[in-house]
Amino acid sequence: QNVDFGGWRKDGTRDARGFLGDPSFVDEKAPDLHLKAGSQAIGHGAGDAGLFASEDFDGNRRPAGRGVDMGAYQTRSE
Repeated sequence: QNVDFGGWRKDGTRDARGFLGDPSFVDEKAPDLHLKAGSQAIGHGAGDAGLFASEDFDGNRRPAGRGVDMGAYQTRSE
């Protein structure tokens, strides 16, 4: 079954917070997968209780700022 991105998001069984685009990693080739300021992924992670780790891979508490960030690292400055 082929489903476009909009259809995928509208289906209640899939991630409504997802987005299609560049997550704006600091340096994906290094790799440094922290998010740059202004990334679409900042504050758009699953913020529902039990759906995110209470700490990121650096040991920083989550959520912070605008909410839980997508990915392994929580942005501290936004």
